[in-house]
Amino acid sequence: MNRITFVAASGVVVAATAVSVGFMAWNRSAVRPDVVTLTERELALPFADPENTGLWLEVRWQNPPRDLNAADAERVARRDRTALESLGFDCSLPLADATTRDHVRRMLARSGFVVFEYDGESWRAFAEQVARGAMDAQVAAREASPGQGPPADSADRIRRERMAGSRLIPVDAGADARDLRQRYPDTSRFLVVPALIRIDLVEPTTEAPGRLAFRVVSPQPPVIHVPREHRALLDPLARDRREPADRRAASDPQPRYEVTVAYGRSHEPWITGVRLLPAAAAPAAR
Repeated sequence: MNRITFVAASGVVVAATAVSVGFMAWNRSAVRPDVVTLTERELALPFADPENTGLWLEVRWQNPPRDLNAADAERVARRDRTALESLGFDCSLPLADATTRDHVRRMLARSGFVVFEYDGESWRAFAEQVARGAMDAQVAAREASPGQGPPADSADRIRRERMAGSRLIPVDAGADARDLRQRYPDTSRFLVVPALIRIDLVEPTTEAPGRLAFRVVSPQPPVIHVPREHRALLDPLARDRREPADRRAASDPQPRYEVTVAYGRSHEPWITGVRLLPAAAAPAAR
């Protein structure tokens, strides 16, 4: 590489770094950034890759309940249709039309914003739905085998969901983040984040008719970088070779840490604090 080429390449690197640093400073200059404290349930820690010196937390969420009664299904259908149309999805085909299913399947995901509720009413509705399904299974088991207890897998699922399942539930979506924030002003409970969103068709049930719904494909970004000053607490946990699913299946799958995350002007997240929880002291399975 000759001197001119080297100088030019160096200039590009310096310029790109300056732009990145400037964007970060602008993003974090919000007068009051949105701040929320989540746990390992919502921000999963993949085990360490010896070839990768970086550390990221994966955003985890739950799909909203779909087994709704007629009144709730009608309310959710109106909300979701408004969200989908604001994102540019074609919701004009009648649901009874045989071509609607193919029409929905062909539509690509779109960029927009999603509102996640953290550990609120939507999570409690989700947990109740899990419990309701488990109770149905228990009733069926008792009828089939009088005198025997409930199936272990049903009880275990409830326990694991309550202890280790993400408590982030998507409750709304749209194209305008400012409008969504005005409708959901509690920044400690509701996150408004960029996301890839697709249209979905919810099949009819005995309780409610079919409807169109939005489904979150992935928040953007789907991972959050852990800065150097917060890695000391998380690195030992990252070396735990158990997969997240294995930890959730453990006898006591409590979250091991909580993370405070801020979202700035451009909705880019950054970590402002990490705290270990008592479960982090449990011996790691190797």
